[in-house]
Amino acid sequence: MLENEIKLIRDLVDAGGPLPSQYPFVHIFFHDIMQRYRLGEIAAEDISSLRTIFGDDISHKTMQGFVARKPHGYHGDFEVIDRIYTQWISSDPKMANWDHFFHSCDASTAVRNRKDFFHMVLDAMRESIPDRQLNILSVGSGPARDVAEFLARDTKKRFRFTCLDQDPRAIAHAESLCKPWADQVTFVKTDVIRRLPDETFDLVWSAGLFDYFSDRIVVLMLKRLSKRVAPGGQMIIGNFGPENSSRDYMEFGGWYLIHRTPAELLLLATQAGIPKDACIVKSECQGVNLFLEVKH
Repeated sequence: MLENEIKLIRDLVDAGGPLPSQYPFVHIFFHDIMQRYRLGEIAAEDISSLRTIFGDDISHKTMQGFVARKPHGYHGDFEVIDRIYTQWISSDPKMANWDHFFHSCDASTAVRNRKDFFHMVLDAMRESIPDRQLNILSVGSGPARDVAEFLARDTKKRFRFTCLDQDPRAIAHAESLCKPWADQVTFVKTDVIRRLPDETFDLVWSAGLFDYFSDRIVVLMLKRLSKRVAPGGQMIIGNFGPENSSRDYMEFGGWYLIHRTPAELLLLATQAGIPKDACIVKSECQGVNLFLEVKH
């Protein structure tokens, strides 16, 4: 039933992974597999069996294997995100091509682009707001490399960050990255659905959390986070959009996100009681990672 698919995987593995000229074909392969799965033509057990054909190429030694095996207990963990930021490549040359493929994908590129998007937002705040301290809340901050890289060039030290994450390993990693600017960053271990800081902020930012939330939780969090925005401030919420061509590759490895259109994000904001004229949906330059922006 899956003889052709097994042969193709073995051929790619034997060749040392895909070359750039093969990337479109590889995406088609994963799309066809996941479409057959969604249609019920093949079962979850078949997907698991196909993964085993990759052998070490889907071990913790590769990006795709690290995602599939989720050593921290969840997909999209802080280490995955930080490896995407730094474009980590396996030290084993026989596996490196799979990592190059992984980092070329829409999802990986969008993650790196959203860091740049965040920095552009902060740069704009610095220019538009008078010379005073700017307080930022990062919800689901993960590795906080976006914060560390920004602070490295914030020579006037006008920014203060409060970073929330429920994973103590993520916080430990982020504290290490941000150690040179420890006086400007506070890390808080918390389940953000249950507890948020009491103070308000000039920017409430969450880049990679909401595409794991159901619509009900999104509405709940939009209501709660909007109360944490200071007068004149803004809230920006990231969510992957449907233009993610690497979705099938991600889901083959078990990494599922809830993709939403701009219209769906605006509707959820309306359901949260946020005025329509306060909202706009933007995106990083690739158009894959969307951002619901709410002005107060």
